[in-house]
Amino acid sequence: MFQQRYVYLLLGSLLLNACKQPAPDEPTPDLGASWQTHPNFLYSWKIQLNSFADSNRIMLAGTTTIAMAPGAENPITDTSFVNYGGVAQNLGGLNVRPILTSAFMANLTQRAVIISPTTDPVGDYTKCYIPLTSIDSGFTEYASPNFYLGESAVVNQRNQLLIPYRRSRLPDGSLPSSNLSLAILSLNVSALPEKAIRVNKIRLINIPNSTYIYAVNLCSAGDNFIVSTNEGTYLVTPDGAYRQSSQSTMAKLFIYNGVLHGVVSPSSYNNFKYQLATSTNQGNTWVVIGDELPATYSRLLYKQVGKDLIAIYGSQLFLLRLTPNNLTTTELDRNGLEGNQITSIAQFRNTVYVSTLSGIFTKPARTFLTPKKN
Repeated sequence: MFQQRYVYLLLGSLLLNACKQPAPDEPTPDLGASWQTHPNFLYSWKIQLNSFADSNRIMLAGTTTIAMAPGAENPITDTSFVNYGGVAQNLGGLNVRPILTSAFMANLTQRAVIISPTTDPVGDYTKCYIPLTSIDSGFTEYASPNFYLGESAVVNQRNQLLIPYRRSRLPDGSLPSSNLSLAILSLNVSALPEKAIRVNKIRLINIPNSTYIYAVNLCSAGDNFIVSTNEGTYLVTPDGAYRQSSQSTMAKLFIYNGVLHGVVSPSSYNNFKYQLATSTNQGNTWVVIGDELPATYSRLLYKQVGKDLIAIYGSQLFLLRLTPNNLTTTELDRNGLEGNQITSIAQFRNTVYVSTLSGIFTKPARTFLTPKKN
C-alpha cells in the first residue's frame, strides 16, 4: 500500500511539472544603452578639461594628468590608458584648457607654456619649457576665453600655436589697457628618433582698440587663425599679419567636415539676430547660411564626432544636422550622464569618451546617437 501510494504521488508530481510553462529568460541588460563611468579616472583624476582623438590614439587632459591610449611606450593595439603626470601642470586651474594635437600637447601654466611630443610625453630632453617672460617681457596674464566657452589656445596645420594674452606695457612704453595681444609660436616637431619640440620663431601681435577688447572665441582653419572678439572677428595669417574679416562677433567658432563655421552674435551689422555663417576660404570671407537662430546656439560647444556634428550644453548632448537650407537638433540620451558638466567629447575606435568635471564616461559608438526619450 505504501509503495503504491508513493507511485501515485510521483506520477502526480511529474504531471504537474509537465503542465507548468517554462519561465522566460530574464533579458540581459545592455550596458551600452547608458553611459558608464570609466574606472581609471577617479579621485584627483576626475576633473577633465579636454580631449583629442585620431586614428592612432586618444588623449584625455585633466588638471593633474594627461592620459593616452595607447601609451607612447605601448603597442598600437593596446587600448589601456597611461597617465602622464609630468605634462599636466595646469596651475591655472579651470581657467584654461590644455591643447591637444596629434603631434604634441601643451599646457598654459602661470609661469610658462609647457609643450611635450605625443611620442615621448615625459622625456626631459623632448619637452619644451617656455617662460612667459621669454615670449614677451611685458606678459602679465592669459587673455583666453574661459574653458567652458571654447579653446584657450589654437594650433594651425603648420604646428603654430596662437595664445591670447595681455601685457603690462607696449614697446613704446604706453599702457595697453584696451589692447589684446597675440603670440604665435612656430614649433618644430621632430620626427623619430629625436622626438623633441623646439620653438623656431615667436611672433607678437597687438590688436589696438579704443575700447576694452577681449577674445570671445578662437579657432584655426588650415594655415590661418580666427580670433573672435567683442569688437569683431579677425583673421590672423601664419606670418603674423592680421585684419578684421567681419565686423560681427562670432559667439562660437567650429570646424565641421573641414569647413569653418561661426555663430554670429546680434548687432547693428545683422539686424540684431543670431545667425549661422560659414567660410570656405579659411576665414577670409563669411557668408550667412542660417538666419534668426535661437540664442541657445551661442552657448553650445561644437565638436565633430566621427561624421556627426555634436553640440554640448551642461550635461546635455545634441546631434545637429546641418544642410544648406536647414539646421535640425536632436537631444541624445544621457542616461548615466545627468548632472555632470561636460567639457569635451571624442570617439576612439568603437567607443565614445565624454570628459566632464567629475570623470570620464563611455558609451559604444553603436548606441551613442540614441535619441533621448520624451
